Amino acid sequence: MSNLFNYFEHDDSPMGFSFPFPPYKGISTNPSDNHQEPFEFYLRANYKAATNVIQLSFFIQKMSSFAGIIKNILETIDNYKNKAREIEIIPASPSEISIGKRQPIFSNHFYFYIDGKLTEAEKKFLEDYCADKLFSIQIRTSDYLEFMIEKQKIYAFISHDTRDQALIARPLSNALNSRQCYVWYSEYSLELGQNLRESIHKGIKEAGKCILVLTKNFLSNPGWTKWEFNAIFAKEMRDHEDVIIPIWYGVTTDEINDYSSGLELKVAHIWPSPENKTKAEYEMGVQRGIDKICNLLKKTQ
Repeated sequence: MSNLFNYFEHDDSPMGFSFPFPPYKGISTNPSDNHQEPFEFYLRANYKAATNVIQLSFFIQKMSSFAGIIKNILETIDNYKNKAREIEIIPASPSEISIGKRQPIFSNHFYFYIDGKLTEAEKKFLEDYCADKLFSIQIRTSDYLEFMIEKQKIYAFISHDTRDQALIARPLSNALNSRQCYVWYSEYSLELGQNLRESIHKGIKEAGKCILVLTKNFLSNPGWTKWEFNAIFAKEMRDHEDVIIPIWYGVTTDEINDYSSGLELKVAHIWPSPENKTKAEYEMGVQRGIDKICNLLKKTQ
């Protein structure tokens, strides 16, 4: 399942675009006892095209105290707004003509994802500080992660070749989970000591749909992906339902037909290639496709 950083990466962005920045490191001072501690946090700017608003979110690595670093971030919030102004914002569609320079509005409400929990003293300190400085913040702790995991139900099983994790399977899993379209994905769903075959079989059985990430790697793999495909195909035959959602990347109709005759007849989503695209253009294409997959999964639940 997802971890808190996955939600930080994708929360609040299904209707817009999310832009990450490199991690920030430094020293934080605990306001209660002046204890100094090294910190590391991440910034993400979520841009909503419909409202032309940028929302800033921060993920803070595990620390003994979080109030000091949150205060430090808020005191220097203009620095992070200036970084976000460097974002390249492109039209929502290649058919649109964008004239002039966009001037996004910054929300004065900030999200903090913290890898731990706040003490009552930290809550009181931040309440007083935000009231004095007129800040509005929302803090998502490990309790938020536990709540989200508890309410999850498996919408789909993702079958993929491990060589396609970085480009397709992991971003797909993260984005679907953050849209509350929860998926069984081996990298997050398997735990140490579990029986691999039994866990995969259980994931396929419990999932409403099965997403096949069909790439040259997948088609040439005679091992686990073939076993998963056979199990998924058997589920479709047994349940007399359309279970399979195919994603194609870098494969042809003939190659799909050679792998399994008839599979090429299923309407597939074509995963975009990052070649000859800016990072923003590629990410926009990926997110649009994931939106369609998520909408399909929610309709069929």
